[in-house]
Amino acid sequence: MTYIRFVPELKARYDYGFLVFILTFCIVALPSYEEEDLLDIAKRRVITIFTGVLMWVLVSIFVYPIWAGDDIHKLVTKNLEKLGLSIQGFGDECFGTSEGSEGSNNNKSNLQAYKSILNSKQIEDSLVNFVRWEPGHGRFRYGHPWKQYLKTGTLLRQCASLIDSLNGFLHSTKRASSSEIRKKMEEACMEISKETGKALKELSVSVQKMIPPHEANPSIERSKIVAMKLKSILKSGLWEGTNLFEDIPIMSVTYLLLDVVSCTEKLAESINELSIQAKFKNKDAKVVASNNCPPTLDEEKNNGGVHHHVITIK
Repeated sequence: MTYIRFVPELKARYDYGFLVFILTFCIVALPSYEEEDLLDIAKRRVITIFTGVLMWVLVSIFVYPIWAGDDIHKLVTKNLEKLGLSIQGFGDECFGTSEGSEGSNNNKSNLQAYKSILNSKQIEDSLVNFVRWEPGHGRFRYGHPWKQYLKTGTLLRQCASLIDSLNGFLHSTKRASSSEIRKKMEEACMEISKETGKALKELSVSVQKMIPPHEANPSIERSKIVAMKLKSILKSGLWEGTNLFEDIPIMSVTYLLLDVVSCTEKLAESINELSIQAKFKNKDAKVVASNNCPPTLDEEKNNGGVHHHVITIK
């Protein structure tokens, strides 16, 4: 049993059970030097274990339930929102769109929101390990795709690392405010920051409400269009005849923002996959369906036999 604990897959999920087994073995084996009836000792130990497990299950489900599934769902939702705030805060702080000291302080606080995401892997792994033991509860039925949350968390950390790199170029980019390249690129960079941040917030709302992430698609498409324009500007040889040492920061920021667009698109695909596996449903579907239903005979009589047609524009 001690050597089995060295297997990573088994240790991650069954380590506590292995420890209980080893402890039980020691408790039963050590008194054998003084007592001959080991069956009574083993029986009492097994009864104690099952009593403790039963009490733990009853308390955790009926008395004071704390579901790991709710925790990891909220964690992914908050991390998506933090990423959206951070990327928008970077755009406002880097390209100087903040108004007054209060707006500047808000941008700085939003810009630092991503840092907690960088160290979230251990928490996510621990929560997913716990949630595998939980029965279906609330909005989470049996067979909920918890592993997809881990894939989304990995993409979240990748995107957070990109924002961390952008933060490193913040001050050097501000000093190059008079650069011609900066003036030609700052509008596109600001648009990317705005649209990707908006898309990440929409993805956060879709995960929170457990609806398909269709609302984020327009912002992602707009950011991809701006990214294509930015790539064409970079390929046009804009930096020829300029001071490269002065323009390196803004060029680095530009390439990092292009990576942020790509990472945001991957996040949208991951959450869309989550919505398919978890069977997210749009709550407005019932309203739209009811509007498209033909009127009943009673409604026709009340309306004087006049048919009313409702056209829903989405």
